[in-house]
Amino acid sequence: MVGIDRLPTVAILDRLTAMDDAPWADLNGKPLDNRRLSRMLAEYMTADNEPIASRNIKAAGSVLKGYYAADLWDAWARYCPPPPESPLPPLPGTENAA
Repeated sequence: MVGIDRLPTVAILDRLTAMDDAPWADLNGKPLDNRRLSRMLAEYMTADNEPIASRNIKAAGSVLKGYYAADLWDAWARYCPPPPESPLPPLPGTENAA
């Protein structure tokens, strides 16, 4: 895997609730919290066929609860579309330009 292999729950919640075009900041009048995130993710399984659950993450001398990318990989592969190969389609007339 490339990139970050784990994130604390608080970082995940901050990023989800900051998204302008997503419902995470207002779910029935309340923002997504760690308990609801945990319940939602527990519906999915890891590659080892275990429910996804938060685990201890050591960071800067402290231990936080969070999620490992490896635990989420199977769910991402099944339910999330792959990112586009190119952020923008080529301009007309430039497809064969070198």
